[in-house]
Amino acid sequence: MALRQAILGAASAALILCAAAEEPGWKALPEITLQYENLPGMCVTVNAAGIAENRACTGAPDQVFRAPGPDGGVLRYGDLCMSAPDEGNYPELRAVPCGTGGDHYWIVDHKSRLANNVGRCLQVLGTSSREGERVFGARCLEDDPSPKVWRFVPVSEAWDSRTGAPIHIGDACLAWQEGGNFFRADDCATAPYAAFSYATNRAGQIRARSSCVSAYVDDAPLNLGECHDGPDQMWTIADGHLMSADGRCALADAEGVLRIRACPAGVGDFRFP
Repeated sequence: MALRQAILGAASAALILCAAAEEPGWKALPEITLQYENLPGMCVTVNAAGIAENRACTGAPDQVFRAPGPDGGVLRYGDLCMSAPDEGNYPELRAVPCGTGGDHYWIVDHKSRLANNVGRCLQVLGTSSREGERVFGARCLEDDPSPKVWRFVPVSEAWDSRTGAPIHIGDACLAWQEGGNFFRADDCATAPYAAFSYATNRAGQIRARSSCVSAYVDDAPLNLGECHDGPDQMWTIADGHLMSADGRCALADAEGVLRIRACPAGVGDFRFP
């Protein structure tokens, strides 16, 4: 009896070791967040129903994936796999039990798109910066004029994100003026468009109304435009100045309109809450 128990114990231990040896096949892959290149700081996020949405990066487990290697493979979300089936026009990306279908198999294709084996390429609906926008599998077009590129970003790249939050200018708030598409300081309590999504710990986009705060040329007013990853849309607050990544600052003109200009000496009035 003792010998039989010893044999059974050894067999069980061997099975456990075998299972442990098989696990690292995917668990050894690096943990990443998935970010559309024109919306850095927004991460594919799996909601409670297993459906993918695009939301401000927080580093939470619902934004962590394990990427396929350079030769392609499954996009892991915990013990599940991400799938976009070849169904309809906007099939949502969702977390499902792993299988062998082509909708589970992803690779970065010759146009740098994240494509699966049923001809679907990952996109954000309307390339919108809106919180909770759908992430879906669009049909991959060979003559695609604007291929959507995704970045596998290490989870070590942390984003201290705020959503629906103000940006203070002294006792007032940064506010978008719908008539004319420009910004100025306005009353925090009454301004209708004074809530934004942004990161406080690194240069990044300031997002609102599915768009991003932009200023393309010197002396141009700050405005809301289509989001991209250029330096004119990467903002931070340094010494109290709202500064773009190309070293220019948002300064009020005589009428209070915020324009992009050379940064002044001294300390400004901008601050994150």
